[in-house]
Amino acid sequence: MRCPGVHGIFCAGLLALSASSVTGAAQEEALPEQGAASPPLVHALAELEQGRVQEATAILEQADAGATGDPRIAALLGAIYVEIGRHAEALEVLAPLAEDENADVAVLYNAGRAAAALEQFDRAERYLQASVDAFPASPAARELGFLRLRRGRFMPAYLMLKPWSRTHANDTEAITAAAQCAVQLGRGAEAEQLLQLVPTQEPRTKLLWAQTLLLKDDPWSALAVAKEAAEAPPPELEVPALLLLADVYLALDQPALAVEALSGHTDGRPLAAVRMAEALRRQQQVAKGLELLEPFSRGLIEDDPEVGRWLPGLGAEVALEYGLLLAAAGSLDEAVRFLRAATDLASQSEEAWRGLADALERTGERSAAAEARQNAERIALISGAEPTENDGGTNLGSDPVARQLRRARALLALDETEAGLRIARQEKTLVPEDPRPPLVEAQMLMELGRPDEALAVMDAAEASFPANADVHYYRGVVQLSLNRPEVAEQSLKRAIELVPEHVPALTDLAALLLRLDRREEGKGLVERVLAIAPGDPTATHLLEQLESS
Repeated sequence: MRCPGVHGIFCAGLLALSASSVTGAAQEEALPEQGAASPPLVHALAELEQGRVQEATAILEQADAGATGDPRIAALLGAIYVEIGRHAEALEVLAPLAEDENADVAVLYNAGRAAAALEQFDRAERYLQASVDAFPASPAARELGFLRLRRGRFMPAYLMLKPWSRTHANDTEAITAAAQCAVQLGRGAEAEQLLQLVPTQEPRTKLLWAQTLLLKDDPWSALAVAKEAAEAPPPELEVPALLLLADVYLALDQPALAVEALSGHTDGRPLAAVRMAEALRRQQQVAKGLELLEPFSRGLIEDDPEVGRWLPGLGAEVALEYGLLLAAAGSLDEAVRFLRAATDLASQSEEAWRGLADALERTGERSAAAEARQNAERIALISGAEPTENDGGTNLGSDPVARQLRRARALLALDETEAGLRIARQEKTLVPEDPRPPLVEAQMLMELGRPDEALAVMDAAEASFPANADVHYYRGVVQLSLNRPEVAEQSLKRAIELVPEHVPALTDLAALLLRLDRREEGKGLVERVLAIAPGDPTATHLLEQLESS
């Protein structure tokens, strides 16, 4: 059963506790198209309109959905159960409907909420994703974003929460969550844009602002905000505030102040202990660092059931810092054991692989060290953090889109095609105002020999960026590859109209005109390119061809 029209998100579920806003004809439109509603459903909806939830629940519980032939009774009852916190009963009622291949989007939404509340996370994600797939504007997108954030999956969460925030400017909770994702993903400028939409005096918002300023390479401003946030935070934010303050001090190369901030706050707190141990190591107080981390290191390299209770990534952080401290103390064999554990727990940690490579080198295991260093270099390559000569000195830390697109290209070079394309497409979703992601996606598709797909990408880009010369230029390039000279000529000319000194467009158009035997036009463009860029190799070659023929 599917919900018609814009009221679809209210059907068979979201009417619960908000049905008073759906009356008369609108109420009928909000229900799935299954003929007239059964009397129990009509009666229950009437009770909900009056805010009598308990009475509506009793009516629905007494009704027999099988006898009435109206599954909307179960759908609405399940939705009410979700709203009043009876999640196990909600899932029992909703699961049969949610498993139907034509399940209603609101049924899927409420089933996902119930499953999430019961910590059946994989099941919850499956239901919510199905709701989003059927109706992208569904509040299931918001719920799915929060579920992924709860599981520490920041990019998948951001892909849900940022678009939702864009169209729900008053949803400060979702906007703050999106900003948290942006911070965790190193997207400082985007975090700043999001945080400007929410009240700045909230303690959690202050922490995010300080982290954002740190990402934007403004540690002194970050320090001022972090100090304010750490003055009298609510109990649940006390440790995060101190950790942030320590991070700022470490960024300012003030490890002694980081130690001072964390002193007395490390008992039973492995992450705080890791930060303090790092600060001690940077002060060459290696023995103190080892003593501090030793209790947390137990079980990391032995078969110990306690390890399974670590938060994701936390065991890796302890193993890495403890390994680095052991290496600094000269206990190289033990250091190798812990650094290997760090790479096992966090296989994509460049720092862990480099630490392991250094320790192995010092033990004389040169072959293993070379392999570890190769892993580190590969991770650095696909992280997108290392600029190339063509980046023109761009600070990729302040341009996460450029960093991510570099990652996409690096993955393509490593034959991880779909992973690279996925990153480019993610960036299209996150920054729809930026023409670079579709351009890179189309370039990658061309390199893969998929010009028809590339053209579809560029057609959409042209509609979104009609005044961007690069978009028109590359659309022309794709059309040339498909042997469509007439439309390619139009795209190249449009690029030149927008940017008269667009050398690639001028050069490609000149080559096209020469191919079409329009020599004088082509020669004029070649001379124009050489006037703009003397010695341009492509234009020079075209001129040599003209003069020799």
